[in-house]
Amino acid sequence: MNVLVVTPSYPRYLGDYNGAFVQSQCRELSRYVELSVLAPRSRTLEHYSEKFEVRRFPYLPYKRMEFIAEQTMKGAPYPILSTLPLYLTSAFANIVASKETLIHLHIAIPLGVPVIQAKKSRPVIITCHGSDITYTVEKSILRPICRNILRQASTVVTVSRYLQGLLGSLEVNSRVLPIGIDVKRFSPVKRKQGSTINIGVLGRLVPEKRVQDTLKAMKLIEKKLDCHIHIAGDGPELYKLKRLSERYGVKSIFHGRVQYPEKFLGKCDVFVLSSIREGLSTSLQEAMASGCTPVAVNHYGCDELVKHGENGYLFKPGNIPDLAECIQMAAEKPELGKKARKTILQNHDIEKNTLRYLEEYKKLME
Repeated sequence: MNVLVVTPSYPRYLGDYNGAFVQSQCRELSRYVELSVLAPRSRTLEHYSEKFEVRRFPYLPYKRMEFIAEQTMKGAPYPILSTLPLYLTSAFANIVASKETLIHLHIAIPLGVPVIQAKKSRPVIITCHGSDITYTVEKSILRPICRNILRQASTVVTVSRYLQGLLGSLEVNSRVLPIGIDVKRFSPVKRKQGSTINIGVLGRLVPEKRVQDTLKAMKLIEKKLDCHIHIAGDGPELYKLKRLSERYGVKSIFHGRVQYPEKFLGKCDVFVLSSIREGLSTSLQEAMASGCTPVAVNHYGCDELVKHGENGYLFKPGNIPDLAECIQMAAEKPELGKKARKTILQNHDIEKNTLRYLEEYKKLME
């Protein structure tokens, strides 16, 4: 079986968090099938090797001009959106020229357009992860386009019940099949005993992640709790968050992009996800597997991982006092980290879930 994995985001350098979930699954899948990855070229691309072929399709004359792989279509400035026709045309040409017998597309919009047009008689499985569906539901002009793409796929799967519900509103049938994470890589480490609590945040520093909410919550509890906040990741919000941290006087450490997130999470006692746009957060799964006590928004698939008071805490999106209270409770309940890891072991082990994806592949090839 030969599989072509088509994705709008695949790590551009070691430590890049953008598309890391696709990379993890591809590395696991490559143990069982021959596969190649097709992803856009980017100005920030750095060379590193994989055990399978990664084709980076160019869509502009010079790499330094290619920005699309660095962000989602939501909120993208016009100069970047204006390159979309060239981007889709190049993707189409590469898919037509490909010889693989099955296509696995990650994220329906916009690459679903060339995939469906170029698939010929090949089966197509589409995995919906988040922004491709949440943004589509918000924009009525995109709804019929997305619906048409998904209905022409052989199989549609999504990573959470939350997204499955949104797909239902588009009148598209789907199955819930999370990708999962490497539970061996992200495993609990013996944390240093001490009075200082380390609060962790990991991911792209973009507006929808709402990291500023976590900083505001930290300001509310700074006199009640001896803690530091550690923020790992890069993005357009970095300098704004640094200034906000200085203004609030929060004890914060910005680590930038981290090549080994498991080492970063291994030093954290509590992990906070204050995002307002998720499908099923990869960083939250990794933190839970690492034994951190999680604090997450009570929405966007997070409530499918975290059960309030049982294996972590949930707060109302945008409610800063509620978030602050949850962080304080999590700091006082380190034992919930063990229960959080158990949740991931049971349902989100990438080895087990990859076998389920392979079963889907086999059904499509029969």
